Amino acid sequence: MPTPIPHIQSWLDDPAVERILIDGWQHVYVEQNNQFVDVPTPFQNEGELYALIHTLADARGVQVDEQHPLASLRMPDGTRIDIVLPPVSLVGPAVTMMKAIPQPIQHEDLIRSGSLTQAAADFLRACVEGRLNIAISGGTASGKSTMLKIMARWIPLDERILFLQEVGQSGLPHPRLVTLETRPPDRQGMGAVTLRELVQCALRMRPDRIIVEELLGGEMSELVPAMNRGHDGCLFSVHSNGPRDTLGRLELLFGKGDPEIPLSAVREQISSAIDLIVHLERLRDGSRKIVLISEVRGMESGVIPLANIFLFDQTGYADGAVQGTLRPTGIIPQFLDALNAAGIQLPERMFAPAG
Repeated sequence: MPTPIPHIQSWLDDPAVERILIDGWQHVYVEQNNQFVDVPTPFQNEGELYALIHTLADARGVQVDEQHPLASLRMPDGTRIDIVLPPVSLVGPAVTMMKAIPQPIQHEDLIRSGSLTQAAADFLRACVEGRLNIAISGGTASGKSTMLKIMARWIPLDERILFLQEVGQSGLPHPRLVTLETRPPDRQGMGAVTLRELVQCALRMRPDRIIVEELLGGEMSELVPAMNRGHDGCLFSVHSNGPRDTLGRLELLFGKGDPEIPLSAVREQISSAIDLIVHLERLRDGSRKIVLISEVRGMESGVIPLANIFLFDQTGYADGAVQGTLRPTGIIPQFLDALNAAGIQLPERMFAPAG
């Protein structure tokens, strides 16, 4: 049985609590049902909060102090913890805990909640099985990681998956899954393993698929050329505000890894490598939904054109909830013939707009 964590164990045990957020010892709240709820602080003073932080960090062998004020760690149960100390945090020690989901969310759950439709799910599954390279984008807490793992579960069981992550829990019930995780430097500043190094390593491990939970930097300059060399079927998530912003974000991340390559060449490589962008948003009612599924259509006059295949049509806002559904736009993907040639049949009527 895991050792109880003082002050916060009751929230960790509560299945309704998704996140625990501590903004200084006097301000604590939890996230339940996509809403933030203020709770009484369990700390008598700042010293008790620091004691909790050092208990958590020491248990995972992570150094966090005034000289090392940022730390990310994962507990054995899969709970992810991000710590920010003064002087970086001006509100005092800040701790964000995202609990692991005991039962992985399935695409059927998203359909029931209105975050996805059956037609869009069928389309995305065909794209995964057809080995398209897919970017999953969105803002903070928009559901990117959840969608990434749902789509990854559609990968055939006879394929070898290399799942790369910074800190987290893959949660993929796949017989040929290899999970690689970055590592921060030790107390002497040695031994760090970066996401870029994991991509380089994964490319030598005979992957059928490479999945990167969230692109953060120079690893993009390794992943894009790999996709253009035949490592198809890649899935990755990236923080952005929309499909167009996703492309700009990917250009920026590519430049971090190889700043000498001209932007035009970077854009050409990205346009050749990525087939589809699935964009999610956290809407004003707290719900997380897919709002755009966009095809990347090569290059035209130095610009990467996008075609929206599915679009969330918001019809209103009532009783504190966003009303609407994800609908086809009527645009037929250019890669549809390639999917059909691979034996994956999608009828064109799937893309007909509702009349």
